[in-house]
Amino acid sequence: MHRASFWQVVEILAGVGGKDYWVQSKTRQPSRPIYQQIAAALYVLGGSGGTGERTRLALNIGKGAVLAYTWRTINLLARLATYIRWPHSVEHPVQSGRP
Repeated sequence: MHRASFWQVVEILAGVGGKDYWVQSKTRQPSRPIYQQIAAALYVLGGSGGTGERTRLALNIGKGAVLAYTWRTINLLARLATYIRWPHSVEHPVQSGRP
C-alpha cells in the first residue's frame, strides 16, 4: 500500500468510527493512536504473520490488542463495502513465471 493511500484509509476510518470507537472497551482508556491500530490490522490482514505470537512480537503489542485492532478495522471496512473494492485478477494478474 502506498503511503498516501494508507493515510486516506486512516482518515476515512477515523471519521467513520469516531474517537470513541478506537478506545479500549473495558477501561474506556485510549489505545494506541488510530493510525497505529489500523497499521497493525493491515499488517495482519496482509498476511505478514497472522494473529499469533509472531505478530504480537513483531509489533510489540499484546495478543488481545492485535485481535481488537484487527476486528475494529474489519468492522469499519465492512461498513464501507460500497466504497472499497478488492482488485480484480484482470487488474493484477497472477504471475505465471513465464516470460
